Amino acid sequence: MKYSLITKGENQEIVSEVEYKSIRKISQALNTTYCSCYENFLMHYENRPPPKKLSQVRFNTKYKIVIRD
Repeated sequence: MKYSLITKGENQEIVSEVEYKSIRKISQALNTTYCSCYENFLMHYENRPPPKKLSQVRFNTKYKIVIRD
């Protein structure tokens, strides 16, 4: 399974898209916690409601993690 890290700009347009082999590799590249990346992935993959924690909200407005086949 491959994951794409989509970086969004100020107007939510896609700035860049980079492919990774695991969510752990994404968290290492961004120098953030695995939990933040996994929550972002679940929000987009399972259509979970957005979290209320401020740091996670900021992360979600800047990044989107999805599966690429």
